[in-house]
Order: sequence, then structure tokens, then C-alpha cells
Amino acid sequence: MGQRSMRSVSRKVGIVLDGFADLSGARDFIVSFIDGLNRTKCKNEIVLILRVSPPRSLGARLLYHLGLMDMKRLAKAKLDPLVAAGLSDAQIEVLPRGDRALQKTVARFNLEVVGPLTKCPRSQLNVPWFGYLYDFQHRYLSELFTAEDQQARDKLFGAILSNADAVVVNAIEVKRDVERFFPGFEDKVVPLSLSASPKENWFEADVEAAQAEYGTGSKYFMVSNQFWLHKNHETVVEAFARLHQEYPNINLVLTGDTFDHRAPTRLQDIENVIAGLGVTDHVRILGLIPKLDQIALMRGAVAIVQATSFEGGPGGGSVYDAISLGVPTIVSDIAINREIAHLVNLYFRLNDVADLGQKMEQALTLSPNRSDKMDLLKAGIERREKHGQDIWRAIDLAVETFSPKPS
Repeated sequence: MGQRSMRSVSRKVGIVLDGFADLSGARDFIVSFIDGLNRTKCKNEIVLILRVSPPRSLGARLLYHLGLMDMKRLAKAKLDPLVAAGLSDAQIEVLPRGDRALQKTVARFNLEVVGPLTKCPRSQLNVPWFGYLYDFQHRYLSELFTAEDQQARDKLFGAILSNADAVVVNAIEVKRDVERFFPGFEDKVVPLSLSASPKENWFEADVEAAQAEYGTGSKYFMVSNQFWLHKNHETVVEAFARLHQEYPNINLVLTGDTFDHRAPTRLQDIENVIAGLGVTDHVRILGLIPKLDQIALMRGAVAIVQATSFEGGPGGGSVYDAISLGVPTIVSDIAINREIAHLVNLYFRLNDVADLGQKMEQALTLSPNRSDKMDLLKAGIERREKHGQDIWRAIDLAVETFSPKPS
């Protein structure tokens, strides 16, 4: 299918939020997803839907099932982080869990399409629906998953690919993985283009104040990832230690959740590497910090370093933000990251400490070329519009391939 074109036909689409409400990266994804849809919706209408689980107490559960509970109040724990990520809750329909409530909402709003669902409905919705697959990390880094988790992911992905009328993914490489691991379903998969776009208040964050508060100094490289094993923080630390011998006034700043359930000693292990290399005084492990503080530090960095072995979308969240802000990036050369070669400044060979060190030194010699705020905002809007067109293409595909199933 080609790009979606302007036409008189309009659709009423239900966008289901609850599969994206629990993790910060997922919340950012669904906010940009909806923004892209809204920027390109033409005559189409969008209804936002959030489903919430029943409360624990018996009395509250009874009210929940009788439809007598204030559902938005119950959903507050999920709504507040979504709103903080940039989503307005003014027109979000909050429903109980289960397909029956979703079916009623489809009928009440005359919805023609529903998605992106991260699990298959247990009963027929009687309208087309499109799914979402995140990535196939369990196939490439199987050592990070139990056998049960690997089987569960394959079962989930197989069910979505078999039953959805269309499926959206975050990268061309993920679509290729569908072809590799679930051949025959790739024609219903639509990869979404990068939607990196800054928020206006990002430019209001005080860079020098953040640098002073967190003690980063004025010249530093930054890694802004969760401390998961496959993010390869050790590679960055080792490359930095080599660089530091020649450039002793440079620092390294690490932000992100320091816990990995697969490696409970993860933080201590990285701290031991840092201490063993003698750079403890020049590496700042900040952990999770407020988003605007993270953005302010990012704007002041020499470059953002992304050493990951695997991503479900090009560059991951830190490179997404860096591109939004015009901050230089140094990125591992895995296939999915190569999809944004026109936006990345420097690539290095995966887990090659010497090559990364050379690229970090090269970044120090680059002339500062931070784009104008208005240029960055304009480029972000253009990416969001392209992203939205991709989503509407998936929605059109779902409608065109839908065939009602016998009940």
C-alpha cells in the first residue's frame, strides 16, 4: 500500500491505552502515536480508551462489576503518568477490564477499528483490530529469558499475528524478524517511522543549573538507559577510561533505572568496573532523575552514547530524545540502529571498546552545531506527521483485510 491519501471516507477509531500505561518508554510511545494520529487525522475521529483492573477489596470489586465505581478515580494511578507524558485525560473513556466492556464501547461510539492491542481479545469485537509487537529480543538474547518466558512471547506474538487484521511495529527490522520467525504474516505488518520530536518546555530547562545540581561539570558524555545487561554500560565505561587518560577534564554521566531483575547486583557490578579502571571521581551515576533534568543534562552533553546490543526501535529512547534536541549521538552499529543513519552522527562496532573510544574522541573535535529551537520543532512535527501517516496506513489495512468471523 502507498501512503494514505486525503479522501472523503472517515473512520472512527478506538485507541486502547492500557497496554502502554505501565512503563515510561511505552507511555512516551503511545503519546507520540496519538499525536501523530491527531496531526494527520483529516476527517477521522479518535476515541481514547483505558481499561483498568478491578480493585482488591471485595466491596470495591462489587461496585466495579456493578458499574457503580468512579472509574477515572480508579484509573488515576495509570492516568497520571500518561498525562505527565503529555496526554490529555479530558476525553479518555475508562472501562473495566474484559472484552465485554470494550464491545459495548465499540457499539456505543460506532467504532470501526480498534487498536493497538498488545494481547488478543478473548472474544470477537466484530470490528477490525490492529495489534502491536514490540520486539524479538527473546530470540536474539535468549540467555536473558527463561524458557517459559521465551515460549510465552512466541505464543503471544503468534496469536497477534494470526488474529489481528494488521500489526504495527517500531522498525523495519522488526518486520524482517516477523518474516524470519513467523513467515506468512509479514504482509499485515506495518513498520512505523521514527517520531522523534521535542516538547517546547524542553528548551526552557536550565542546562547550567542542572549541571551544577548533579555535579556533572560542563564537558561530559552521557548514557541515558536503564541499566539492563544488554545496554552494555561496561563498554562505555571502558572506552571512557581510555579517553580520560588523554582528556582528564571529561566526565561520564549515567542516568536511568539502575535495577535489572535478571542481574540483582547490576549496579554494584558497574561500580566495580568503574573503580577498577580508576575513574570513580569522573563517572556520575545519577539513576532515575526527573525528565526535565535529564533533558537539560542531555542538551549540555558532548554526545549521547548508546551501546546497546538490541533495541525494538531505532536508537531506543535516549537517541530518540537526542535527535529531537539536535544533540550529537554515538550509536552501536546493530541493524536496527542503521535505519536512522541519516540522523546519527557516529556509529561504532558493537562492544568494540577501542572503536567507541575513537568515536568519543572524534565527537570532542566536532564543531558545536546545535540546531535552532524552531528548526528542531519543525523537524519533529514533520516526523510526527510521517509517523501518523504510517499508522493510518495500518488502520486502512486492518479495515481492508477484515472479514467477520462466525460467532
